[in-house]
Amino acid sequence: FGSAQGASVNGRPLKAGVAHPLAQGDVVKFGQSTRLYTVDLGQEAVSGSQAEEEELRAQLPSGFSAKADARREAVHSAKAVGQAAAANDDNRRTREAEIAAMTASMLADPPTWTPAETKAETNDQGGQGRGAETTAGRPKRAAAQDAQLYAGSAGMEERARSMGLPVSHEVAMVGHAKAVLAVAIDPSGGRMATGSLDGKVKLWDFGGMDKSHKAFKELEPQAGYSILGLSWSPSGDRLLVAPSSVHPAVLDREGNELVRFVRGDMYLADAAHTKGHTHPVTGGQWHPSE
Repeated sequence: FGSAQGASVNGRPLKAGVAHPLAQGDVVKFGQSTRLYTVDLGQEAVSGSQAEEEELRAQLPSGFSAKADARREAVHSAKAVGQAAAANDDNRRTREAEIAAMTASMLADPPTWTPAETKAETNDQGGQGRGAETTAGRPKRAAAQDAQLYAGSAGMEERARSMGLPVSHEVAMVGHAKAVLAVAIDPSGGRMATGSLDGKVKLWDFGGMDKSHKAFKELEPQAGYSILGLSWSPSGDRLLVAPSSVHPAVLDREGNELVRFVRGDMYLADAAHTKGHTHPVTGGQWHPSE
């Protein structure tokens, strides 16, 4: 091979200047390099040299043959994992593009809403006519004020109405020091959890809330990590917290930690054989029925 530091095939050193036959799947190493090269002769060469390969294997010690098989298996497993990861990345990018296109189409041309007016004119017995204009049972002045409000809010109310969101009442839930990244409301609708870039999780109880509208509990599942996902269990007694670390956690309804997931082994060739995440979590969702 022309290596100044020598070369080996399947762990067996080669003599300088001596030709050595190669078979499909042989592992070649140059000097003290940590890189291994696997021989790929193509399908036609494999079928033609299968007998020669078996003969060479019979001449090698059993230990070398077993190591070569193990190395080839590891290489094939790594290729399969890489192909699966690439397919998952393609699917994720396709889905993100679809979501972005749907969002853009919703915001590009929001529907307009114009109050319908009904005019009624009545005459009294003295022959004097008095006109009364109403809009859905309300005075015309109030309808005009509503139209002005909708026109001056850059279409936000129209978008909310088109999506079926109630806009008659609202209240600001103040408390987080940085942007809120996750919101989850329990199945009963009585309790809400919010997670923020500041790493805090706040629990809000609508039934016991006073005019201050403050959260009844604040906690920091993992110091220094933002909260990217929150999800209540179908029964509403467990809360899944997904911070930007590798340790998601499960809390009870009062915010007490019940479970913290372990870190996975990032050095395993097949990630399916590890129990935890090996890279930061970006979200979490409870199973809808379990």
